[in-house]
Parts: sequence; structure tokens; C-alpha cells
Amino acid sequence: MATVEFCSKDAGDFRQRYRGVFGWFTTESDKRVLVQVTDVGENKMSFCDQDSTEYFAYSDKGARFTFIPVERRVFMYNDLPCIAMRKPARQYRRGIHHDNTEFRYITADIRTDVVFSAIESYENRKHLEELWPNQSVGTLSDQIAVYYGKVYVYDTCVADFDAINNCYKMRLPVFKQELIDILKKYNVESKVV
Repeated sequence: MATVEFCSKDAGDFRQRYRGVFGWFTTESDKRVLVQVTDVGENKMSFCDQDSTEYFAYSDKGARFTFIPVERRVFMYNDLPCIAMRKPARQYRRGIHHDNTEFRYITADIRTDVVFSAIESYENRKHLEELWPNQSVGTLSDQIAVYYGKVYVYDTCVADFDAINNCYKMRLPVFKQELIDILKKYNVESKVV
């Protein structure tokens, strides 16, 4: 995450790069709040949290905003694995914004909105503590997700679990070593073929 300070001389840059962007605002009482930048003027920047509470920062007063960069990674949202990706056409925006960010469920290729609840899930980097080959749904790393016996690297299914033979059958053998390493980390005795 990158923290920027709001200065009047940079108000135009802030307006272009950060209006509509999600990030963290630290209040005067040192509370970190997930917000979306709603407006940027010459001397004042406005934020709104998921409960529609408004916050304000004034230029040249040391106000800081920490924007959340768009990183390609998998995360859990609504109990399903999703992928976060930057839309290539909107590079001038810094941080997560509905113009430059796509959240998509990887098992159904369905997009979901860039909203507070999705961003909270994106920020929560919890991975599965245990892996049950044919039953687990979750993320194993920022790149690998499992969904009932299927293994995904980002949004590509790379292996399927064969319960009869207790093995993972690779669809894309280039990821075989990554899967072997993950299974070893989770103490899963299944073979990879």
C-alpha cells in the first residue's frame, strides 16, 4: 500500500488519480477507516465509508490517504474464490476503483461489483489452514485457490482431484511443482500426475 499526503499544490493530481479510489484514511483519533474518495477540491478532500459516514481532510495539514493498489491475486468473497485484476485501459487511476479493477468469481466467470465488502475480503489475506482434497473451498496462497477438487492458479484450472486414485491430474503440467509444494505444505499425501 502506498500512502500519499494531500497538499493544495497537488489537488489537481489528486482529483485525477484518487477520486473514486478506495483506501484507508486515518482519522484525527488515529482510527484507520476503509473509505472511498468522493471529492477532491483545492483545499479539501472528502471520503465516505460503507455506512455513508463522511470524513474530510484539509490540504497542507498532514492528512494522509493510503490507497489500496490493484494486485492480481485470488481471495475469498461470499464463500467463493475470486480473482482481482487491473483493467489495462485505466492506468492513470491509483488504487482500486471501479474503472480500473475487476473482481470476478473464478469458478463461474461472473464479475462482482467493486464494493466495500469485496474490498474488505480482498484485504483479508486469510488462506486455508487445512486442505481436504475433494472438499475444500478457499485460497492456499495469493495465486492458488481450490474449489471442490479443482485447483486454480489465478483464474485457470490447472488440476483436478481424482478421488478414486487419490491423485491430482494436471491439466497444465507447468504448474506441477507448485502443486507438489502446496500439498507438501498442507501435509496432503495425494500424488500429482
